[in-house]
Amino acid sequence: MGGMVGERAARARKGGICVKILLTGGSGFLGSHIVEPLLDLGHEVVVFDRICPGKIEHRLEEIEFVHGDVKCFEDCVRAVRDVNAVIHLAALINVDHSIKDPLEFYEVNTKGTMNLLEAARHEPVLDRFVYMSTAEVYGTSDAPLKETDLCDARSPYAASKFAAERYCLSYYYTYGLPETTIIRGFNIYGPRQAYGPKGAVIAIFTNLALMEKSLMIYGDGTQSRDYIYVEDVASGVIKAMLTRGLGGEIINLASGKTVSINQIAELVLRRVGSTGLIEHTEARPGEVHKNCGDPSKAERILGWKPIVDFDEGIGRTVEYFRNKG
Repeated sequence: MGGMVGERAARARKGGICVKILLTGGSGFLGSHIVEPLLDLGHEVVVFDRICPGKIEHRLEEIEFVHGDVKCFEDCVRAVRDVNAVIHLAALINVDHSIKDPLEFYEVNTKGTMNLLEAARHEPVLDRFVYMSTAEVYGTSDAPLKETDLCDARSPYAASKFAAERYCLSYYYTYGLPETTIIRGFNIYGPRQAYGPKGAVIAIFTNLALMEKSLMIYGDGTQSRDYIYVEDVASGVIKAMLTRGLGGEIINLASGKTVSINQIAELVLRRVGSTGLIEHTEARPGEVHKNCGDPSKAERILGWKPIVDFDEGIGRTVEYFRNKG
């Protein structure tokens, strides 16, 4: 592994870019999709996670792995040592879970981010800090959401992520933490996403449909979101990490389009070829009814646009889970 990493670092240095990049939560769904292109671009990648190998088993020989937890300050200190950039993904993300256990979301998402920031501000070679936030911080809106819009974080999950955003920016402005950028990802979906009790709706629906089981929808199913394919999000995060002059910026990664839960259920059933039923149950408290992102800033300053449309993305997701099963 050492020779492979050394050759990669030498190629990256020749290009004059960051060469050693820490991904917290790098073994997870989004993290695994970011690890792959970073390695392919010639970077040295350090993954900091509680779970090994997680979803990066196929590239594990090419990375440095730091086993630890963002809730532990000493683990964070070990993780940031000698890295040039941090992409902070580690988080709890399920709204229902946050309603049941809000303190755990504070501990991981808010305090964990604080631990990482405090460790990072004492690391002299750190050059970039990218924080992966969420569109949930905006709350409900009928209009496409811009980065300058006021936030209305309604669930404990959204509140924990918004608080972490503000800590990231406060460290940038107060302590001169190297260029810090906030990414607000809208609803990410695609291969490798979790589909258990704390999973995401598209992965859950896909796996239920493949098993010919009913799809359960909370409320009337008219609630809608801006869904964006995981590889598109990974591309945007990497562009933000490599682009200079983004200190203090907040950037949406969004498609600019909405899809309702009812539409998702129908499309998944059709793509799977399932005869499963759609059922409805009681609406969830604190759930955002509609949000859609304005991606124009990402296009303007990153040259980023989503490539995979929703129908194609669902098709890829269905095929992944069909083959995996």
